[in-house]
Amino acid sequence: MTGIDSKRRGALLRLALALVLFKIFVLLVALSSPVLLPGFFSENYYRGNFHWPPDEAPHALTTLKTWDAQHYLYLATEGYKPGRMPIAFFPLYPWLIRALATLPGVGSQAAALLLANGLSIAAVLLLFDLLRRRHPGTEEWTTVFLLAFPGALFFHFPYTESLFLFLAVAVLAAIERDRWGVAAGAAFLLALTRPNGVLIAGLLAYELLVRVRRKQRPTPMMLLCVGAPVLGLGAYFLFMQAATGDAMAGIEMQRAFHAGRSVTNLFDVGGMLRNLLDVEVIHGIQHSLLDRLAFLLVLATLVPLWRIDKAFFWFALPMALLGPLSGSLVSYTRFAAVIFPTSLVLARALGGQDRVSYRYLTAAVFFVVQIILLLRHATNHWAG
Repeated sequence: MTGIDSKRRGALLRLALALVLFKIFVLLVALSSPVLLPGFFSENYYRGNFHWPPDEAPHALTTLKTWDAQHYLYLATEGYKPGRMPIAFFPLYPWLIRALATLPGVGSQAAALLLANGLSIAAVLLLFDLLRRRHPGTEEWTTVFLLAFPGALFFHFPYTESLFLFLAVAVLAAIERDRWGVAAGAAFLLALTRPNGVLIAGLLAYELLVRVRRKQRPTPMMLLCVGAPVLGLGAYFLFMQAATGDAMAGIEMQRAFHAGRSVTNLFDVGGMLRNLLDVEVIHGIQHSLLDRLAFLLVLATLVPLWRIDKAFFWFALPMALLGPLSGSLVSYTRFAAVIFPTSLVLARALGGQDRVSYRYLTAAVFFVVQIILLLRHATNHWAG
């Protein structure tokens, strides 16, 4: 047992070192974007979009805090105030930024970057270890596809993707070991991270049903765990009521972000199909071919995922479909980055010695697109 544990620790340590080096490379590319693409930084997008502090001129570190990152930095320093655009974003990440920024010498931007990169490293290590137990032999290429996926660039910047991935994997890892209290805590926090965090309830209900079918009597902690995401969403509404005077203020403010999502669209299948075919640009805020290709890729993996791992399926299904069914594919490439079961299906489908070239080609295509999006993101052009 000691030898096995030592081998496991060694593999995780090597992976952690590789992740740190990879992240240094990505951040250096972002910081070098003014040299790599002179004059490409979009002053118009910078001035035209929300940025914080409002009178701050673009500078070297602006490449590491574009688009949504500005909103999180505002919330971390100023909090939730009625009528302000950033209140559309959920509070857990800004709270964590504010807490870490209280340390001596750590400002809000440094805190946001440390959290995004530290949490994504922790998430990948946790997922790698989970896959070693659950799907041995797939962990290496699942990790490669996960990190190479175009939307994975947001694991390196002040966005919620890293936090969301960490908490989602933590839920699965905790349930795998029957630690329902830990799973409940992670699920509760997931619902405070992003609106779709509450969808983890589907996975939790499935896991409870599995145990009932095995004639295992549900414990109070299991039942609490299933309800934890709903409790987390309730806590969000209570917080918004206290902070802004309107529990729905954040949800209402999301209309300002051009996503066009609405629960009234959930049963409009024809509308979803028309939206899927509404392509005007290779990649942009709306009408993006890349976002639609990402959706089709995720969609194609759902059926094989049902056969491979039903728990992973019940995580992926609602995460994959909610945005498109509610009427929008805006930022789908970014949102799909946290749907890690897609990478597992690819790793299995492209496994075997006879498919080595396909594995490398797929990873290379993913990564080339990610680098293009990375350079766009760092120069304040739309990336997702």
